[in-house]
Amino acid sequence: MPAMTRMYMAAVPDFSAGAMENWGLLTYREANILYRSDDSTSMQQQRIATVISHEIAHQWFGDLVTCEWWDVAWLNEGFARYYEYYATALVETNWDFEDQFVVAQLQSVMQMDSLRSTHPMTHPVYTQAESSAIFDSITYNKGAVVLRMMEHYLTTETFKTALRAYIKDRAFKTTRPEDLFSALNRYDPNARSYMEPWTVQPGYPLVTVTSHDTGFTITQKRFLVNEPDHNEQTAWPLPITFATKASEFSITRPAFYTGMTFEIPMQGASDVEYFILNNQQVGYYRVNYDAILWGKISKALHSEGFGGIHVLNRAQIVDDLFNLARGDVVPYGTALEILEYLKEETEYAPWLAAVNGLTTLSRRIHADDEKLFAAHILDIFSKAYDIVKFQAPTATERRIFTYMRQYVLQWACNYGHEECSKAAVAEFHRYHQNPSVKVHPDLRQVVYCEGIRKGSMEEFEFLWNQYLTTNMATEQLLILQGLGCASSSELITIMLDAITSPHVRSQDKSNAFTYVINNLYTLPHISRYLQQNHANWAASHGSYANVASAFNNVLARLKSDSERDVISAFIESNKNILGQAAYDSIKTGLEDYETNKQFTLRNRDEIHEFLDNKINGGAATILANVSMIVGLLMLVLAR
Repeated sequence: MPAMTRMYMAAVPDFSAGAMENWGLLTYREANILYRSDDSTSMQQQRIATVISHEIAHQWFGDLVTCEWWDVAWLNEGFARYYEYYATALVETNWDFEDQFVVAQLQSVMQMDSLRSTHPMTHPVYTQAESSAIFDSITYNKGAVVLRMMEHYLTTETFKTALRAYIKDRAFKTTRPEDLFSALNRYDPNARSYMEPWTVQPGYPLVTVTSHDTGFTITQKRFLVNEPDHNEQTAWPLPITFATKASEFSITRPAFYTGMTFEIPMQGASDVEYFILNNQQVGYYRVNYDAILWGKISKALHSEGFGGIHVLNRAQIVDDLFNLARGDVVPYGTALEILEYLKEETEYAPWLAAVNGLTTLSRRIHADDEKLFAAHILDIFSKAYDIVKFQAPTATERRIFTYMRQYVLQWACNYGHEECSKAAVAEFHRYHQNPSVKVHPDLRQVVYCEGIRKGSMEEFEFLWNQYLTTNMATEQLLILQGLGCASSSELITIMLDAITSPHVRSQDKSNAFTYVINNLYTLPHISRYLQQNHANWAASHGSYANVASAFNNVLARLKSDSERDVISAFIESNKNILGQAAYDSIKTGLEDYETNKQFTLRNRDEIHEFLDNKINGGAATILANVSMIVGLLMLVLAR
């Protein structure tokens, strides 16, 4: 096999992909390869490192051994996504990639994979459009997640040995999943039967645990977030590990169980401190517990040291509770009570899981409850803010602590934390007066945003000028994020004009729009802008499909029937200009608005009651009241 003696890497200024694994010449967007310590955040540095690892991994998984057809693109992308974490971790040993992988890859793909519209990893592809569409989070994230699951089952050494055999077998050839399964089966005869169902079936299971005196009953059922009462009988081989005390969370090699229901016998099962399934979230499934077990988990989380529950299982519990409440499996009041434990949480993975859950919840909070919700946010983030402080990272702090600070400051400032806002605005003014002394890259996101949010045209023009004069792509993205925080209709219009102009590169337009639309104040202004400037938007973004996408992004966040009606009237009177595909797409967005509205109304009383009790009713006395949680959870069993 000829050795590659040199690898070239090139930065490409305008590049639709993030990067490309050309054999021997890797090409990248500038933001994914060019790093400068005084202009790039810690997270951007990590992004660059992991993208390089991803493209190098493709030299084996993709170039040397190539998926036979796009229906199995996960054989390229799943491996590259997996190694972008675990190969980079060999170089950067202190970046806690295992903690990051669980939330950023496993938990994030669970969102898409809990919908009817998902697809299996191995999925037929016939057209050019289908081959483009297959490059999604199922192919990348889920592919990587299933590989991690198999590595923990086979052990790292066996997994590596099997992959070497697979690469040697298929070098300079194409590959199908059967070739990978065959290599794995040489080292464990059950490998294919355990792995294949996860690749050919869409979705994943919700595993329910019921306790009794002699053990635990485990049942599985596909988790569909919008259809809790479905009758589908899909089953997966379940990788099972569990912990009843701190020392057991390190056991991550699962035993696989098949069948819809099975027993885990245990002497003195009713006496354990807790029973938590899926150590370090190696398996790709959600877990719901009966009332007694949730009560025990809540008590442990609210105790000193979180009862020894592993940081990744805390992240798992946070993510599961938000989504089980959303899926009508656990009452919102119960989920939010247990999640009050976050007030003491100091680790990145559970906080990132919380930020993801709270982002979704914030879009569904009833408009009349937003003040209560803001008070709730400031309360649960209070201690985290005091720990991370508004300061540049220290030389000795853990990398993921730096990442945690960015999220905590962002949420604190967004929800009106006075100290956070004052510190950010002061730093923006200092920078405005003396631009030669830059803001620390890891504080720029919050400083730029708050400076623009609280500022005027003068601050906006200053930062826009910085955008036009910097030649660092990473800094351009940070500035666009800051400009997206504008809070007057005049500045929002200027920002949207800028996005449609040639000043913002085609590859950055989508990100720039996301920054604006995540600023909820802007929604009615964006809606009006798109109605008045749809032709410009379509021309600058390439098609009316992008106009439809922009409207749907507005509708997904909107809480105003009158604004919804305006959009509906607009598309009816402009159907011929929009074209059938864009029109149909926005019609679907309008239907989704109605679904979201019904969700808000259905859950409003319970969420309001929790928030009102907490903010106005001296809730401190009930936070650790496990009996209340158990009582609420009896509702689950009654459903």
